[in-house]
Amino acid sequence: MTVKKHFWLIGALVAIAAVQLNAQAIVDNFNRATLGANWTADPEYQIVASKELDNTSTTAGWSYLAVYNAVINPFEVSFKFGDGSDAAGANAAGFAVYLDAASVNANGYFVMRRDNELVLHPIVNGAVDRNIFINRVATAKPNNQKGDILKVVASTNAGGHHFDVYLNGVLDGRVSDVSKQYGNTTQKFAGVALYGNLNNNIDDFTIKAPGITVTAPNGGEEWKVGSSQNITWTSNDFTGNVKIEFSSDNGASWTTLVASETNDGSYSWTVPNSPSDQCLIRITNASGTTPTDVSNAVFKIIEEAERVTLLSPNGGESWIVGRDHDIRWDATFNIPKVKIEYSVGKDLSNNYNWQPIAEVTASLKSYVWNVASAFTATAYIRISDSRDYFPEDISDNPFTITSLVKIKVQDASGDPDNTEFTVNLWMENQTSVRGLMVQLEDTPDNLTLAQTPAASGRAIGFHVSAYQNNNIVSILMVSTSGALITPGTGNILSIKFGKNGNPVSGTQLALDLKEANTTVSDANNILLTPQLIDGKFLFITMGDLVGNDGLATEADYTRIIELILGIGANPTPTDIEKIAADLDNDGDIDLFDLLILYDAL
Repeated sequence: MTVKKHFWLIGALVAIAAVQLNAQAIVDNFNRATLGANWTADPEYQIVASKELDNTSTTAGWSYLAVYNAVINPFEVSFKFGDGSDAAGANAAGFAVYLDAASVNANGYFVMRRDNELVLHPIVNGAVDRNIFINRVATAKPNNQKGDILKVVASTNAGGHHFDVYLNGVLDGRVSDVSKQYGNTTQKFAGVALYGNLNNNIDDFTIKAPGITVTAPNGGEEWKVGSSQNITWTSNDFTGNVKIEFSSDNGASWTTLVASETNDGSYSWTVPNSPSDQCLIRITNASGTTPTDVSNAVFKIIEEAERVTLLSPNGGESWIVGRDHDIRWDATFNIPKVKIEYSVGKDLSNNYNWQPIAEVTASLKSYVWNVASAFTATAYIRISDSRDYFPEDISDNPFTITSLVKIKVQDASGDPDNTEFTVNLWMENQTSVRGLMVQLEDTPDNLTLAQTPAASGRAIGFHVSAYQNNNIVSILMVSTSGALITPGTGNILSIKFGKNGNPVSGTQLALDLKEANTTVSDANNILLTPQLIDGKFLFITMGDLVGNDGLATEADYTRIIELILGIGANPTPTDIEKIAADLDNDGDIDLFDLLILYDAL
């Protein structure tokens, strides 16, 4: 075996820190004066006048090596026999592959077509050992000639290292090392070995390796802290998982974002709170050091002022009490938690009346609220930083908190001299109702239940039962036939009351529905939370507008005229006047009411 006595490292610094070029064919056509930094070669290798690579040694032998150091882990290499080659020279040239270093003293394999054979020899300390045949395979193709293109494609599996040899694009055969004696290092290189003192010039040296290319961020981007960004890359001839790393100091140190990520070309990254204008991303084979790529230039991570934005409800929505609705927002990375509150309208000073809902992690950006029983057409939501209420955002416009069912006690009145009075229950429902139970309280206890209430209007046919305990009447309405109160608006129940005590004209009672004891079930027997609207009852002598003395007088007649014409000191009727002056019970005060009172007087 020949041991080298000398070598020359061209571009040694580049060889030490070789750069992985990405998976595409790199072609060196030698159209220059010197080999340059991409080659580490014995000094005998020169670019000659024909712009081809030649072993210019005048000493015969296999101790001359030229290594292409700028591509790591190539799997394919080829060259063309140049115009300066001849038959003898072309029969004594081949490829140095699976080299363990970009060095003229490297170890690896030598692959050659010679004398109708494909042969595989070891390269030890940079010299081809032609005395050892690791593998040899006969070929029927003619020996190499000037202009022929040789190519070797390397691969490895459990059965060994394999080298497929192509002549002018046609597979010529395979040589293998089942023992895998060489080529087991993390980084491997390739090049050529040309026999000395022969005409074996080569041209168009081509080399290819698996590659990764970072496409974003690739320099110049500005990504905000806490934002969600896609790190993207492309891969060529490489399908394994990748490791993704981040540097905020231009590559001086690296932090692993994910040690093994599927090589699908994209990774969603929440930008960390590491503001810097010296940021890089590096993507590497998760199982080794190559292929790898780094952002071409630095990008920036910039801070963002604390911000929270309410997205919903933001005005105009109609939310149902007792149902789940999503409160949604957006918040910057630097807000850890948000406080969620609601307000039912504003007070007389135009201030909100905030009530707590929840305090949750800001990054969730959504909270399911089982809407509170706070019926209103002027509801607002506030989202704020839970630490100090700043920043905050409030619904731009009010939204409605309503119910699928509204039950209302209709205002009623009666002459205190009468013995029986009627109060009606009214319902507006957006879904079918199967049954309901209500409790009605009168204050100050001047009414007593005269008879069992009767279903009316839209609830005709429903069974009604009722009982009174002091001033509270409990009423149950159900359909024994399976009928439903279908969606609509109108009266559903008529309640007959008698008089308790001796109320005088002008006595007003509060008729309140008890929320805690009122239930409604829909067609599927699901309980609903109804909106309850209380009413009132007024004992009044019709036509008795002035003094509430139980008598209709000329003063009352004059007051009706004022109300009809909208004159006098108080042209707007009071609640009592609206009832007492409506003698024809048509809902307004007009000339007909005046004529009725005139006749009475």
